[in-house]
Amino acid sequence: MNTTPRGPRHTTPQIAANSPFARNNATTSTGPRSPIKLGTRDRQELGLSLKRVIGTTCQSVFCFDHLASTRSFAYTAGAAAVVASVGHDGKISQRFFRANPAQPSQRSHFQPIVSASPADPRLRSPLPPPDRSEWNDSPTGNKNGAVRERVKAATAVSFSPNGRFLAVGETGYKPRVLVFSLADKSFADLPVASISEHTFGVQSVSFAPDSKYLASLGTVNDGFLYVWSIDERGGSPTLIASNKCTTSVRHMGWMGCSLVTVGLRFIKVWRPNDLPASVNENSERGYGLYNRQHKPLAGRNTLLGDLLDATFTCVAPFSETKAVICTDGGDVCILDDDEKNQRLIRVTNVDFSITAACIGPDSQVIITGLDGSIEVFDLDELNRSFVLPNTPAGSKNLTRPSTPGYVAVGSVGDAVVTVDNSHGIQLRHIAPKSRDEESDQAVIQKLPAHSDAVLGVRAITAPNEQDIAFISWSANGTVIFWSSECEAKAMVFIPMDQHVDMYNVVNELKTVVAFSDVSHAVSGDKYGVLRVSNVDTGEDVSRVRAHAGEVTDIAMHESVAYTLIASSSRDRTIQLLTWNSGRLDLLQTLDEHAGSVTSVMFAKNGEQLLSCSADRTVVVRGAARQHDQAPPLFVITRTITLKSSPTCLRMSLFEDTVLISATDRTIQLVGTRYGRVISCFKASDTDGGDAVIMSSLVHLPSTTGSPIIAAVASSDKSVRMYSEDGALLARDWGHTEGVTDIALLKSHTAPDDLAAMKLVTVAADGTIFIWATVPERPRSRDSSDAAPSFASMAPGIVSAEQPLRKVISHSELARFQRAKFSETESTELLSASPSTRETTTGGLKKKPSRLSIRPPRLEPSPLGTLRNGLTAKSRQRSPSPTPPSPRLPPSPRTHPRSAPGRHRLSVGAVPPILATSSTEKTTTKDSKTETTTTGFGSIAASTEQLSRMLRAYRQKLDGNCTGLTGERLRELEKELDATVQIVQQNLAGKDRKGSQDTSAAEDSD
Repeated sequence: MNTTPRGPRHTTPQIAANSPFARNNATTSTGPRSPIKLGTRDRQELGLSLKRVIGTTCQSVFCFDHLASTRSFAYTAGAAAVVASVGHDGKISQRFFRANPAQPSQRSHFQPIVSASPADPRLRSPLPPPDRSEWNDSPTGNKNGAVRERVKAATAVSFSPNGRFLAVGETGYKPRVLVFSLADKSFADLPVASISEHTFGVQSVSFAPDSKYLASLGTVNDGFLYVWSIDERGGSPTLIASNKCTTSVRHMGWMGCSLVTVGLRFIKVWRPNDLPASVNENSERGYGLYNRQHKPLAGRNTLLGDLLDATFTCVAPFSETKAVICTDGGDVCILDDDEKNQRLIRVTNVDFSITAACIGPDSQVIITGLDGSIEVFDLDELNRSFVLPNTPAGSKNLTRPSTPGYVAVGSVGDAVVTVDNSHGIQLRHIAPKSRDEESDQAVIQKLPAHSDAVLGVRAITAPNEQDIAFISWSANGTVIFWSSECEAKAMVFIPMDQHVDMYNVVNELKTVVAFSDVSHAVSGDKYGVLRVSNVDTGEDVSRVRAHAGEVTDIAMHESVAYTLIASSSRDRTIQLLTWNSGRLDLLQTLDEHAGSVTSVMFAKNGEQLLSCSADRTVVVRGAARQHDQAPPLFVITRTITLKSSPTCLRMSLFEDTVLISATDRTIQLVGTRYGRVISCFKASDTDGGDAVIMSSLVHLPSTTGSPIIAAVASSDKSVRMYSEDGALLARDWGHTEGVTDIALLKSHTAPDDLAAMKLVTVAADGTIFIWATVPERPRSRDSSDAAPSFASMAPGIVSAEQPLRKVISHSELARFQRAKFSETESTELLSASPSTRETTTGGLKKKPSRLSIRPPRLEPSPLGTLRNGLTAKSRQRSPSPTPPSPRLPPSPRTHPRSAPGRHRLSVGAVPPILATSSTEKTTTKDSKTETTTTGFGSIAASTEQLSRMLRAYRQKLDGNCTGLTGERLRELEKELDATVQIVQQNLAGKDRKGSQDTSAAEDSD
């Protein structure tokens, strides 16, 4: 079959190195649009990079695939696809593939998809449907569409049999089929191809055995099945066939050149190389429907016989014409398509509902059930056996299994991977069974995960023997203790008691905190019960009904003499308990709040107890004790009132300050000493969307010196990083449900190592993501790893090196010119004669640059100024008024300095200005000096003005400090310290000079 595209409309645009979309700065720019402009180095060092994924969202066989030749298997985890490789020693290494959120969703430019039915209304329109993604770029477009585009769940994965590509199907707003390259140096966040033909979601993707074709099936409401031709060199897809498929499909797989879909009471075989019998290529109607690159997909149903009412759940091809097909009633069948004669043969039956099947090593057929059963059959025996036609079909077992059931199974070398419905992944070694013995199903390795929504995560800061770095807990009572390498060190199951008296409220585990040595853990549930559990045994050591409502938060402070445990609840109280000799004792009940208490924590080494409530207050309490060894009681010292209800309260990196996120979509830095808001900003984004409420946040240092605020938002399922000034530094997605909590992980050996710090986020979809805050330097997509640079090929050659660059800014050039002019002026003055120097310095002034178009202000001449001064002095000496002297207009040709037209003096006469006494000259000189040192612009006037400004600033600082960050305060403190040092030096010099003058006067006397 000819699969070469004849026009651009039949080819999906690639996201490759030479793609025009990759160089579209208008759509790929992710820099922060903030008044604070970050440098290039800051943009490279600050960001989020996905490093690890724990858990899976695999719910069906569509979300799992295996490749026995490379000992790899793939599964979905939120918005990412995880590819795990099993080594010969049993260790599992992981890679994560997720479309870069900065890359826009690309839509292929096809004509309307041709259906096998001539009555399809889409055949009536000759024009392709408009691309609504272009509306987001218009001034009146909906900018929130860009945010919705990035929140997509991965719902299908498939390996290419040659091991080169991985196809991932999405479900959500504008779903895509992404094709990733599995090469070692390929980008894990940049697919080689993107297909956007599905409307609602992609249910399944599957590669053909020759890796030349890719089939993509949409959801039931999408209703279309596409077959694409995949280019072996670049992975670009080309649509070759399509048809409607509105039946409920449970599995899909290739059997040679044919595609098999099974589901609710149907088995259908699709043949992309054939033309439907109802379409004649030579007829007029067939000519309109037929195209050599894009044609209707021919398909034929299979006669089911006695299995007419069965639901077929899985298909496992083992040759080009045969496949194993199973039902939910336990029937195992073989589909024989020899010479295109579709025959379904029932060969055996098991006593459980079959969910998945695969062909294992040594020609084994491995079948898993919904009740946790695993059966292994020999393929040769199945081919030789059959069930009599009149035998009734198996019935579905409706009893609820006691063990987790399996949803997917795959073969990786000599091992088998199973995925259960509690999100657990097991690596097993299954040996074939004999007729009288059961098969050996030894578990080699487990990948534990939460089977329910993960409600919280908490970091373990103190070093411990088990090397436990953080803990996570889910709503069903499961608490998992994780190491720094994301290995499960311990797992505790806390029983969730259900009571009828609680108005049918289902009990859930809400919060957990562990002791510093991780020997015990304190937990609180929805009924208000506090429990202390032993981590090693999992048993409850002590429990008490501390609250009448849900426990929202728990804080702990450990000292040598005592251990304090504080719990907050929705019943508006805070309970302070002590842990003594294996039991919990109530110490104090605090009821200052008028609403639900959301957070509580200890500060200043247990000397303060802080809490925030839905009544928009933050209460600060101080410790009061009778003696040092006794547990303290806490007395309220300050109440801070906010504008809106807080959602999270965390300690900041600065002393006496806390970070608060509120329901008005703000993040505030509040000082606990004086109860003032130091800084506040909206948690907005760069796409023009609305600000979001931050569910949880942490304060962490960065390599740039200024701390960073990392937070999660449940509304848009994003993880964000902000600067202290409110600039959005990074934002990423990965979870498909609401993100519930975030924690900062530090290395126990090097807590101050910024490169070792990681962020952990948990969500309601049961997944845990580990992010690095200092990502690797991004590589250019235009450069290839296989093509070295010219300088590397020719080392030592000067022409191969990078050209030198040193660009001087205009401000630096202006300062250089001013310094050069001042130096030239001082040189000319020194070289001039005294008379010339006096004339130059007294009469010429440096002309300043004009800052406006207003006319310049004309200064009075020195002659007029001195004459007015002498007139004023003569008025003071004489009681009688002095008649004004006649004023002659000066000649425009004469210099005002000489003024020969004003005073015609005889020879030997003395001018009135020069005829003054020496005392008057000294007085005039002293007045000039005093004016210079105390007038406007002098150091004395500047000192007086600075004193007034400091007094006013101090009064303003005692009020509201909104918008003032810690970095600006530290800069002000540094400048004030430097100014104080210089003032002290000048005062010391003045004192020494005054003492010297006093001693000299005494000596002269």
